[in-house]
Amino acid sequence: ASSHCSLAKLPVSRPGNRTNASFNISLCSSTNAISSTTTTRPSSSRWSLNGMTALVTGGTRGIGHATVEELARLGATVHPCARNDAELNRCLRDWEDEGFVVTGSVCDVSSRVDRQKLIDDVSSVFGGALNI
Repeated sequence: ASSHCSLAKLPVSRPGNRTNASFNISLCSSTNAISSTTTTRPSSSRWSLNGMTALVTGGTRGIGHATVEELARLGATVHPCARNDAELNRCLRDWEDEGFVVTGSVCDVSSRVDRQKLIDDVSSVFGGALNI
């Protein structure tokens, strides 16, 4: 199987905090990425994300929420994260009711400990294959 990896440096800060912080995340794709099966199929194979995996931070509100739904509609298996456990669980239930393949994590991305746990969770859930 072939794979491709790229490294991204993501800035992280809290409002009012003047400390500049960032973390590195490696995104890898593989021809053996886990496949997703969903009852909601993309309308065009050109835009199909079947078999792709995605992580969406802030996935329970606003643009993040819409992003989770669009990726899932296109066939991706999506792992949103959010700070609020109850809100995340409500969204996960709603998405599963729509036939989307989703998992999720509670995470405050401004916390180094939470970011590391998120990376570990996503790696475990997707078998190390994160595409988006």
